[in-house]
Amino acid sequence: MIGCSQFSIGRLEVDAAARRIRAGDTDLRVEPKVFDLLLYMVRYQGRAIAQDELLEQVWGRTVASDAVVSQAIHKLRSLLRDPGDLPDALTTLRGVGYRLDAPVTPTHDPGHPLARFPIANWRIALPMLLLVAGLVVWWQVWQTASSLPPRIALLPFENATGRAELDWIGAGGAAVMSEQLRRRGIDVVSPGQLDQVEQAAGEAVDTVTAAARRAGIEQVYAPRLVSDPDGLRLVLVNLTDQSTPPLELAGTGPASMSLAMAGMLAERLDAPLRSPAGALGLGNPFLDEAYARAYYHRQKGELDEAQELYEYILREAPDAHWARYHLSITLRYAGDMEASREQLQTLFEVALDDPWLAAAIRSTLGNMEWYAGNLNRAESLYNEARERFESHGMIGGVASALGNLGMVAFSRADFDRGRDYALQALAIYRRQGNRIQEARVMHNIGNSHFDQGNHEVALDYLEGAHGIRLELGLPDQAANTRTIMAQIALDQGRLGEGERMLEQILAAFRETGNERGIGRTLAHLAQVASYRGRYDRSRELALEALTLARSRNEAASTARAALLLGRALHARGDFQGAANHYEQAEKTWARLENAPGRITCLVERIRLALDRGEPEHARALLRQLEPLAADHGDRGYLESLQALHLRVRISSNELDDITPVIGELTDALDPGLLEHAELIIEVAEALHLADGAHPALARLAPAAERWAMRYFPAARHLYRTATDPEDCRRATRALQQLRGPNWRQSLPPSPACETTQTPPTRQS
Repeated sequence: MIGCSQFSIGRLEVDAAARRIRAGDTDLRVEPKVFDLLLYMVRYQGRAIAQDELLEQVWGRTVASDAVVSQAIHKLRSLLRDPGDLPDALTTLRGVGYRLDAPVTPTHDPGHPLARFPIANWRIALPMLLLVAGLVVWWQVWQTASSLPPRIALLPFENATGRAELDWIGAGGAAVMSEQLRRRGIDVVSPGQLDQVEQAAGEAVDTVTAAARRAGIEQVYAPRLVSDPDGLRLVLVNLTDQSTPPLELAGTGPASMSLAMAGMLAERLDAPLRSPAGALGLGNPFLDEAYARAYYHRQKGELDEAQELYEYILREAPDAHWARYHLSITLRYAGDMEASREQLQTLFEVALDDPWLAAAIRSTLGNMEWYAGNLNRAESLYNEARERFESHGMIGGVASALGNLGMVAFSRADFDRGRDYALQALAIYRRQGNRIQEARVMHNIGNSHFDQGNHEVALDYLEGAHGIRLELGLPDQAANTRTIMAQIALDQGRLGEGERMLEQILAAFRETGNERGIGRTLAHLAQVASYRGRYDRSRELALEALTLARSRNEAASTARAALLLGRALHARGDFQGAANHYEQAEKTWARLENAPGRITCLVERIRLALDRGEPEHARALLRQLEPLAADHGDRGYLESLQALHLRVRISSNELDDITPVIGELTDALDPGLLEHAELIIEVAEALHLADGAHPALARLAPAAERWAMRYFPAARHLYRTATDPEDCRRATRALQQLRGPNWRQSLPPSPACETTQTPPTRQS
């Protein structure tokens, strides 16, 4: 960095204090802003400088559009070329900004502070200066880490021009402004958190303010694009503080104006970070507009149009890193995981002078690895993202990374570590007053306790999250939390209550039009119907969920619904229909690189092969499953593998020495967990079919007895294996509770229970 006030560059002699430039004996007339631009470029000679940075530092954010910067750069380049004799002094970095490559030589400057120090004194002064510099850096880092940037909401742009062709500015302009502000250290709430604030925006100002405060948002801004005699005018109003004068600027390019407005707002908010090199402004209003339009199309689900625009930007500006990042997101939404990963990997290998983007790339790659079941790699990427967020004081990003690390730990069943991460994130969100994210973390902690079977602790967290979400006016999120509360009721045997809760949740989602929530709840209800042995009902619900997922073109939801439908058809004896849906789901999971999904489908296909009396086919599928389960390392899949191997032996009538193997399985499994009881009951059913008098059946019976009132296969097994009237009474009581009056439908009679009469039981 050149810090002197007198210097030479090429044939030009510059005196900054006198604001004079000479070429030989000739004084040159230079426009004030071109002179300021030269001084700024010289100060950071050799460094890439973003166009947006020049807007802020040289023009002070009052400029109407990027075109003024481009014009000044053109004039500076002419000055350096002739009379400066430096034709290549200024380098344009496409998609990034500009760099001054010409050598700069300081000249004698007795007025400069350094000139007053005798050379000999540097031996004393240098250590002191280094100490002071170190203290200053430490203080700045501490200040960044300990202070929280302002938290704001930016509503979609209002297109008040009357020109329908500018409707893209609604989502597109807000997107580019939000990204630019986040890169300056401003915490801008995501679009998904804006629903309740947006609903209040059309009402009284007091309502908007109250809504923002409840959501932990300090300020809400409403951008409005209007026609102007000379083109367009962009007005930004603070809805939560109308005493603050609005920000205004004029121009002709809405996207470039959005970027300039972001710079003005960052200055007003005293943004803690400078604009990094490679700023969003692409130095071309057409590319800026293409970027904003692409976001608009992606939000509308028009993925082909969005992809085409991002690819156009990258052809014109290959270093437009944000465009490449959003291309990867668009490809992922379209289901092309390989292409998405390829774009992200390209960015991962670039040394970016943009901490937010560098961290976002690692977070997104971490999400993909987590989704694919590569937990170690996901954890490593999340830690890298966290380090980048922390080092630049991006507190919201730190909390997000901690939340992701917690979810990785939960996926490993490392609940204590996961909750430690989650509680750190919770502390940050509470400090911010971010109640939306506070509720999300409480929901996740509650879910982790539910997974462990700690139902009472889980309900404490879930009820807290549910209350916050209702208070904030977020019915869909509240319904998501209540779904886990319904699952707790089901786990505790309160089937009727859990099913009623799910029906109410489904009605709530239908009222708000949340199709994703509708599909998810239909899937839960299909699972409950299956538990109760109501397979016709399960098939209907799963088919509705599948139809909805296909209409939304959601690959993962389609695969989950196809798997559920396959299970319902399997239970009804439609083996070919089940096989078709299992294979369809497995292909989808393979395309999405989702290892857990593939493993689950293979497990169902093996079960189906065994029920069809095809043990050799089951063995072949087991050979496919073994490496997948081993690579994933999840204990649950390894336990399923053990039970399936045992079922294959039984189906092949290989019963010699099987009793100790059954003992090993029951010792390894906890019959108090449904997923473990399910495996035990499957083995018991197979063994009873092969040898109804086998002594190992007694070792397997307790699991069925424990779950008979909550799980139809358990009640059915008790009914089939009953040997006395008391066994029959217990079994039929359970079947009546699960299936209702028609409990005998499609259930072969039990020889021991044909003459047993059971009194009617009140239904749950």
